[in-house]
Amino acid sequence: MIKTVSQSEFARQMGVTPGYINKLIKTGVLKLQDGKIDPLKGKKALQGAIDHGGHGGKRVKQPVSLTLLEARTAKETALATLRDLEAKEKQGELINKDELLFSLKDLFLTVRSRLMQLPVKVAGQICHLAKHEDRAESKVIALLTGEINELLREFSNYIGPQIGPKTGGDKDK
Repeated sequence: MIKTVSQSEFARQMGVTPGYINKLIKTGVLKLQDGKIDPLKGKKALQGAIDHGGHGGKRVKQPVSLTLLEARTAKETALATLRDLEAKEKQGELINKDELLFSLKDLFLTVRSRLMQLPVKVAGQICHLAKHEDRAESKVIALLTGEINELLREFSNYIGPQIGPKTGGDKDK
Protein backbone atom coordinates (compact mmCIF):
# COMPACT_ATOMS: atom_id res chain seq x y z
CA MET A 1 0.00 0.00 0.00
CA ILE A 2 1.26 3.45 -0.98
CA LYS A 3 1.56 5.85 1.92
CA THR A 4 0.12 9.25 1.06
CA VAL A 5 0.29 12.49 3.02
CA SER A 6 -1.77 15.65 3.21
CA GLN A 7 -0.93 18.68 1.10
CA SER A 8 0.28 20.62 4.14
CA GLU A 9 2.45 17.72 5.34
CA PHE A 10 3.97 17.34 1.86
CA ALA A 11 4.64 21.10 1.76
CA ARG A 12 6.37 20.89 5.15
CA GLN A 13 8.51 17.95 3.99
CA MET A 14 9.54 19.77 0.82
CA GLY A 15 10.21 23.10 2.56
CA VAL A 16 7.58 25.04 0.62
CA THR A 17 4.28 26.67 1.50
CA PRO A 18 0.96 24.82 1.26
CA GLY A 19 -0.19 27.54 -1.14
CA TYR A 20 2.64 26.65 -3.50
CA ILE A 21 1.65 22.96 -3.39
CA ASN A 22 -1.97 23.95 -4.11
CA LYS A 23 -0.78 25.97 -7.12
CA LEU A 24 1.16 22.96 -8.44
CA ILE A 25 -1.94 20.80 -8.06
CA LYS A 26 -4.07 23.34 -9.96
CA THR A 27 -1.53 23.54 -12.79
CA GLY A 28 -1.41 19.75 -12.99
CA VAL A 29 2.18 19.34 -11.85
CA LEU A 30 1.13 17.36 -8.78
CA LYS A 31 -1.57 14.66 -8.82
CA LEU A 32 -3.79 13.85 -5.85
CA GLN A 33 -4.80 10.34 -4.82
CA ASP A 34 -7.96 10.45 -2.72
CA GLY A 35 -7.16 14.07 -1.77
CA LYS A 36 -3.60 13.25 -0.68
CA ILE A 37 -0.14 13.22 -2.28
CA ASP A 38 2.21 10.26 -2.78
CA PRO A 39 5.50 11.73 -1.41
CA LEU A 40 7.74 9.82 -3.85
CA LYS A 41 5.80 10.81 -6.98
CA GLY A 42 5.24 14.29 -5.59
CA LYS A 43 8.94 14.84 -4.99
CA LYS A 44 9.77 13.76 -8.56
CA ALA A 45 7.04 16.00 -9.96
CA LEU A 46 8.17 18.90 -7.81
CA GLN A 47 11.77 18.46 -9.00
CA GLY A 48 10.53 18.31 -12.61
CA ALA A 49 8.63 21.56 -12.09
CA ILE A 50 11.79 23.18 -10.78
CA ASP A 51 13.97 21.79 -13.60
CA HIS A 52 11.59 22.65 -16.42
CA GLY A 53 9.94 25.79 -15.10
CA GLY A 54 6.47 24.29 -14.81
CA HIS A 55 4.00 22.09 -16.64
CA GLY A 56 2.27 22.62 -19.95
CA GLY A 57 4.26 25.77 -20.72
CA LYS A 58 3.09 27.44 -17.50
CA ARG A 59 5.81 28.99 -15.38
CA VAL A 60 5.83 27.65 -11.83
CA LYS A 61 7.60 29.51 -9.05
CA GLN A 62 10.54 27.60 -7.63
CA PRO A 63 10.43 26.76 -3.93
CA VAL A 64 12.96 28.08 -1.46
CA SER A 65 15.68 25.45 -1.31
CA LEU A 66 18.53 24.65 0.98
CA THR A 67 20.84 26.28 -1.54
CA LEU A 68 19.16 29.61 -0.82
CA LEU A 69 19.70 29.07 2.89
CA GLU A 70 23.32 28.15 2.20
CA ALA A 71 23.72 31.26 0.04
CA ARG A 72 22.30 33.48 2.78
CA THR A 73 24.57 31.85 5.34
CA ALA A 74 27.59 32.37 3.09
CA LYS A 75 26.59 36.00 2.52
CA GLU A 76 26.22 36.68 6.25
CA THR A 77 29.54 34.96 6.95
CA ALA A 78 31.27 37.06 4.29
CA LEU A 79 29.71 40.26 5.65
CA ALA A 80 30.82 39.37 9.18
CA THR A 81 34.36 38.71 7.92
CA LEU A 82 34.35 42.04 6.07
CA ARG A 83 33.18 43.92 9.18
CA ASP A 84 35.91 42.19 11.20
CA LEU A 85 38.58 43.20 8.67
CA GLU A 86 37.32 46.80 8.62
CA ALA A 87 37.44 46.93 12.43
CA LYS A 88 41.00 45.56 12.47
CA GLU A 89 42.04 48.12 9.84
CA LYS A 90 40.57 50.98 11.89
CA GLN A 91 42.38 49.68 14.98
CA GLY A 92 45.65 49.67 13.07
CA GLU A 93 46.01 45.88 13.04
CA LEU A 94 45.76 45.74 9.22
CA ILE A 95 47.30 47.96 6.57
CA ASN A 96 45.82 48.62 3.16
CA LYS A 97 47.92 46.87 0.51
CA ASP A 98 47.95 49.87 -1.86
CA GLU A 99 49.03 52.23 0.92
CA LEU A 100 51.78 49.84 1.97
CA LEU A 101 53.06 49.50 -1.61
CA PHE A 102 53.05 53.29 -1.98
CA SER A 103 55.03 53.68 1.24
CA LEU A 104 57.56 51.02 0.20
CA LYS A 105 58.02 52.63 -3.22
CA ASP A 106 58.60 55.97 -1.49
CA LEU A 107 61.19 54.36 0.78
CA PHE A 108 63.03 52.67 -2.09
CA LEU A 109 63.06 55.84 -4.17
CA THR A 110 64.39 57.82 -1.22
CA VAL A 111 67.11 55.21 -0.55
CA ARG A 112 68.08 55.19 -4.21
CA SER A 113 68.20 58.98 -4.38
CA ARG A 114 70.35 59.26 -1.24
CA LEU A 115 72.74 56.54 -2.43
CA MET A 116 73.09 58.24 -5.81
CA GLN A 117 74.04 61.50 -4.00
CA LEU A 118 76.77 59.77 -1.97
CA PRO A 119 79.55 59.94 -4.60
CA VAL A 120 78.97 63.67 -5.13
CA LYS A 121 78.93 64.28 -1.39
CA VAL A 122 82.25 62.53 -0.69
CA ALA A 123 84.12 63.16 -3.98
CA GLY A 124 85.91 66.25 -2.71
CA GLN A 125 86.95 64.57 0.52
CA ILE A 126 88.24 61.53 -1.37
CA CYS A 127 90.28 63.72 -3.72
CA HIS A 128 91.74 65.58 -0.74
CA LEU A 129 92.61 62.32 1.03
CA ALA A 130 94.17 60.87 -2.12
CA LYS A 131 96.45 63.94 -2.59
CA HIS A 132 97.42 64.77 0.97
CA GLU A 133 97.18 61.69 3.17
CA ASP A 134 99.30 58.61 3.69
CA ARG A 135 97.34 55.39 3.65
CA ALA A 136 94.57 57.17 1.72
CA GLU A 137 92.95 53.88 0.74
CA SER A 138 92.07 52.93 4.31
CA LYS A 139 90.85 56.48 5.03
CA VAL A 140 88.64 56.46 1.89
CA ILE A 141 87.20 53.12 2.98
CA ALA A 142 86.55 54.50 6.46
CA LEU A 143 84.94 57.64 4.99
CA LEU A 144 82.63 55.63 2.69
CA THR A 145 81.78 53.17 5.47
CA GLY A 146 80.90 56.04 7.80
CA GLU A 147 78.68 57.72 5.20
CA ILE A 148 76.90 54.46 4.36
CA ASN A 149 76.34 53.72 8.06
CA GLU A 150 74.90 57.22 8.53
CA LEU A 151 72.44 56.63 5.65
CA LEU A 152 71.45 53.27 7.11
CA ARG A 153 70.84 54.87 10.54
CA GLU A 154 68.61 57.48 8.89
CA PHE A 155 66.62 54.80 7.08
CA SER A 156 66.24 52.69 10.21
CA ASN A 157 64.21 55.60 11.60
CA TYR A 158 62.50 56.37 8.27
CA ILE A 159 58.94 57.60 8.51
CA GLY A 160 57.37 57.71 5.10
CA PRO A 161 53.84 58.60 4.04
CA GLN A 162 51.50 57.78 6.89
CA ILE A 163 49.46 54.64 6.46
CA GLY A 164 47.14 52.94 8.86
CA PRO A 165 43.78 53.51 10.47
CA LYS A 166 41.40 55.91 8.82
CA THR A 167 40.10 58.69 11.02
CA GLY A 168 37.29 61.13 10.46
CA GLY A 169 39.35 64.07 11.79
CA ASP A 170 41.28 64.72 8.57
CA LYS A 171 38.35 65.80 6.41
CA ASP A 172 38.64 68.89 4.23
CA LYS A 173 36.95 71.93 5.69
